[in-house]
Amino acid sequence: MLENIRDQINTLWSQHIIRRSKHQKALSDIPDNLFGFWQTMASREFPGIPRDAVFFMRAAEGLMMFFDCVKHSEQACALPSKAADSVWHA
Repeated sequence: MLENIRDQINTLWSQHIIRRSKHQKALSDIPDNLFGFWQTMASREFPGIPRDAVFFMRAAEGLMMFFDCVKHSEQACALPSKAADSVWHA
């Protein structure tokens, strides 16, 4: 039961992250099933990575920031973190 409550809180907080992000549109367009796929794949490719909805949404937002950087830069850009990389892989 406690795990279920924690999951609900994480889901609500991840929705809050979306609403406050300058990448709201892109984050809202992420398919619902990507989160479950990411949970499975990220733990295999990145052992020890948190697998909750809040971490996923922050990592996805980091990936969107990376895309912004690439769009506005004339030079190569590196992914900002392994977290963003985990979403890229998913």
